[in-house]
Amino acid sequence: MRCEICDFDFEAAYCERGRGSIECQHVVSLHASGETTTLLQDLVLICVNCHLMIHRGTPWLMPEELRTLVRRGRKS
Repeated sequence: MRCEICDFDFEAAYCERGRGSIECQHVVSLHASGETTTLLQDLVLICVNCHLMIHRGTPWLMPEELRTLVRRGRKS
């Protein structure tokens, strides 16, 4: 599985040990959306690094905002 933000693939990098290493994040964080029923379309699969970056600092980033930062960083 590849991170939906940075495209990192743990299995490709770490072989069998990395298989299935992925985390789940709400597209709109629950603190912003309030109590809701979560649907699959409300979630993104991301690596631990991107998950950490989303929650680092305030305000928390939405996955699309972090994806934009990652793309911008790759162009530098």
